[in-house]
Amino acid sequence: MLWSKSILFASAAMLALGAATAHAENMPKRIGYVTNYATHEWYQNVIKGMKAHGKELGIEVEVQDANLDIAKQVAAAEDFIAKGVDVLIITPVNEEGVVPLLRQAKAANVPVVLEGNPVKGMTT
Repeated sequence: MLWSKSILFASAAMLALGAATAHAENMPKRIGYVTNYATHEWYQNVIKGMKAHGKELGIEVEVQDANLDIAKQVAAAEDFIAKGVDVLIITPVNEEGVVPLLRQAKAANVPVVLEGNPVKGMTT
């Protein structure tokens, strides 16, 4: 069951990227994923699923682990934004720390998918 949910999440993220870039067939497609804690079994399965599905679709998936450190998460996300990823996926370490990242990503026209944890001011 855990594996199925991980694959479902990863597939949804890939589908969203595919739809967003359908008209840019010749551009490289890259996802930057900053997880809060990659040693957890759930996130290991999410990462495996994302990478496998990304490979099928020709999408490069880069992963950084914040290891529950918000400063590390911010630095990794800023690096992905600077590298020009097509989509940024973040599992927030806490509800306030990533808010400035959302503004930076918006300014750089990088769509953000938040996974797993709420963010202050977020609406669903």
